[in-house]
Amino acid sequence: MNRTLYIRADADTVMGTGHVMRCLALGQEWKRSVEGPVVFISRMDSRLLQEKVESEGFSVLKVPAVYPDHRDMDFVNSVLSRDDQNAPTWLVMDGYHFDRSFQEQAMVPNRRLMVVDDNAHLPAYCCDLLLNQNIHAKEMKYHGKIRMKRLIGPQYALLRREFGRAHDPRRSSPPTATRILISLGGGDRQNRSADILTALTKLAITDLQIKVLIGPTNPHLTSLATFAAGFPNQIELLPSSNNMADLMQWADAAVTAAGTTTYEMAASGLPFMTVVIADNQERNAVTFAEHGIAPSLGWLDNVSAENLAKSLLAFLHDREQRDRVAVAGRKLVDGRGAERVVEAMKAGAFSLRPVQWEDRDLLLEWANDPHTRKYSFSTGAIAPKEHQQWLRNKLEDQDCRMYMAMNAAAIPMGVVRFDLSGNSARISVNLAPLVRGRGLGGLMIASACDVLWEERPELSVVEALIRENNPVSSAAFAKAGFVTVGPRPQGNIPAIGMNYHFPHPEVV
Repeated sequence: MNRTLYIRADADTVMGTGHVMRCLALGQEWKRSVEGPVVFISRMDSRLLQEKVESEGFSVLKVPAVYPDHRDMDFVNSVLSRDDQNAPTWLVMDGYHFDRSFQEQAMVPNRRLMVVDDNAHLPAYCCDLLLNQNIHAKEMKYHGKIRMKRLIGPQYALLRREFGRAHDPRRSSPPTATRILISLGGGDRQNRSADILTALTKLAITDLQIKVLIGPTNPHLTSLATFAAGFPNQIELLPSSNNMADLMQWADAAVTAAGTTTYEMAASGLPFMTVVIADNQERNAVTFAEHGIAPSLGWLDNVSAENLAKSLLAFLHDREQRDRVAVAGRKLVDGRGAERVVEAMKAGAFSLRPVQWEDRDLLLEWANDPHTRKYSFSTGAIAPKEHQQWLRNKLEDQDCRMYMAMNAAAIPMGVVRFDLSGNSARISVNLAPLVRGRGLGGLMIASACDVLWEERPELSVVEALIRENNPVSSAAFAKAGFVTVGPRPQGNIPAIGMNYHFPHPEVV
């Protein structure tokens, strides 16, 4: 499946670099597993960050303007249009400024959209996959049209490949931590790193070594360098790092903003404390503390210099607490999140083509599969001649649309049929036996509805009839956006009806 992955994410002094960096991890795994190109469509204020992305062999295309400016989506669509005609193209969207309207504009036929989110801050979402890698994600409620799956929790944490091998069970914790890593994000606009440095340099700990990660969008490098010059051989400023995992293995302890870096430190088994310097970090910090993953100092604005120094000193001296934190972090994050996310994306990488006469034998084989017959309204086996006549009639019927789903290797995965009548259509679906249980049904249904509406925009509703004893099928239709309309018994067979309404604009 040599397909291009497109990523829409930004980085600047306000939002930091976390959105781009975790998408960088996704791009690394896509390149390894799928062997496809990766293109960032982005606004990156930092040349260093852009060079880091490009060093992975990824392309970076600069957006002419950022949403809500209409030129943002116009540019995205112009870039992706060359791929939308072939197998489904994946677009990943990571940023709080991309609202439901922007998501809906990106959901065109034969394109898949994954939204990476942290806060469930929108009233409704519109995407194929939704990813929230945070420890508190299971507490959040997501509404809207999420066709395929929700990828929820730290098992899906997007960590760069260096963290996949970051676990070192031989790592030992010294009685007093003397090698300290400070990481307050890519921007740190208020220069909170200086507050942490000031507190650490006042501690009565001999042989203290401090390394400070200065993010590529940090505007305070000069002032931090002036401060560090007063403590030669003790403070090292790192404007960039080619291998964060090595730094985390070097450190005995860390102080970090409660953003995406926390999952990297957890995977590395590095004992760390969190501070909050932005609204979107508070819930992460609280939940980490509640689960014993990392103690939190809370909002750094509310911590006096005296209490900051006191808390840091206690943590650096408490070997037992640091050991507990290290073990808990490793249990929380195993470094394979990007691999799991790409596997979910690959499961949805299929295309639709019209059913052909040459498909007749395969369709008959699927139709007579025992599982299919069990949940059909007519359970008897279908004879070859009967099937061939039925298929010939359907292929000649102008009010019938039949689509075969094909994976990237051109292997059939299932069939979707629509029988049209006026402004409505009745849907029938059958998955290939080998792909059942992989969560493909909902995506296949939703994709086929998109293609149908592209061909017949006058349609208003698609109707489905499902046997009452087939909850798996009902769940697949629900994931595709169908809603239950009530009982629809077929003779003496209990069944339910589910409808999908196409989003026609209201007439004013």
